[in-house]
Amino acid sequence: MLCLDSSFLIDYLHGRDHALSFLEARPNAEYVVPTLALWELYTGAERSNKQGDSIAAIDDSLDWIGVIGFNRSAAQEGARIRAQLFDQGQQINAVDVLIAAVALDYDADIVAMDRDFEYIDGLNVLYPDDLS
Repeated sequence: MLCLDSSFLIDYLHGRDHALSFLEARPNAEYVVPTLALWELYTGAERSNKQGDSIAAIDDSLDWIGVIGFNRSAAQEGARIRAQLFDQGQQINAVDVLIAAVALDYDADIVAMDRDFEYIDGLNVLYPDDLS
C-alpha cells in the first residue's frame, strides 16, 4: 500500500513528470490518501484564486485513490511519534506527524516530495524525485 502525501499529490495535480512517472511505473499498486492530506489539498484550493482550483476538481482528479482516515490507533501512534521527535530535538509540522501515524497504522509506505518524514522511525518513505 502506498500512502500519497499532499506534497506528492500537488505535483501530480500539476502534471509534473516525476509524479506521473512514479505512478506509471507502479500500475498495480494500491494507492491511498489520508483524510488529513486531503484537508491540506482542500485548504489550498479554498485559498487559491486560480481557475479550476476547487475541492470538486481535486476530488475528480483523485477519484482513483482510496481514502484512509485518522482513528484511535493512529492517534496513539501520532503521540508516540511526536514525543520521540521532541526527545530528539526534531520538529516537523503536526499534520505531517498525523499523516505519518496514519501511514504506519495502515502499514503503508509514504510517497512524499518534502523531507519532513525522514525523521520518523519505522516509516518507509519513497521520494519520487530521487527514483528517477
